[in-house]
Amino acid sequence: MSRNETDIKVAGQWKHLYRAADGDGHTIDFLLRAKRDCAAARCFLQRAIDLHGAPKKITIDKGGANTVAIKSIQTDSGAVIEMRQISGSTTSSSWIIGPSNASCDPC
Repeated sequence: MSRNETDIKVAGQWKHLYRAADGDGHTIDFLLRAKRDCAAARCFLQRAIDLHGAPKKITIDKGGANTVAIKSIQTDSGAVIEMRQISGSTTSSSWIIGPSNASCDPC
């Protein structure tokens, strides 16, 4: 799954756009939030997992909220997700999520 994040103006207010894409770059989910923090990152990741299953790996930017959210999901669900961090511009702060691991419980 690739997770792109950017700020956009919606109805005159700035919102943070999270976008999840598969390994081919196709959007599989998105979410608008007022803040970019751990709660927003976890909400987005949990929703993507609930809809598409737990990924084998996620590539994210080096933002701390993303790391904390992924580790929290791993702890709560027992899912084994390889986390790769890269510097920003290559992925536009995206999560690249690989195919679901069928043996993992997505919740």
